[in-house]
Amino acid sequence: MIVRRIDPLSCGKMLAVVNAGIALIEAFLLTVYGYGGGLYPANHNGMPAIYSFMVSVGHLIPIPIYAGVRGFLIGLVLAFVYNLAAKYLGGVKIEVASQLLRDEDSPVEPR
Repeated sequence: MIVRRIDPLSCGKMLAVVNAGIALIEAFLLTVYGYGGGLYPANHNGMPAIYSFMVSVGHLIPIPIYAGVRGFLIGLVLAFVYNLAAKYLGGVKIEVASQLLRDEDSPVEPR
């Protein structure tokens, strides 16, 4: 099987979801670390502890959104570049093993 074309929109959506998911995990870890005082100590220059919490939780929303948008745009560009290269080079050859169906598993009745 040779992949001659990749749909840019589907590639962009897939990379957007993958990047946003990874960024959500990163933002959660950043929040836990930040609220624990690693990034924003509670009494640094008289800052109350609630500000440390607010800044730490503030990472949970914009970081995954930014990563999702970035992944979508990167997916569009990568698929576009791949399609241009595949037009001249012929695409990527992928070997896929197929499983033969037994007679009882066949969706079509034998004649």
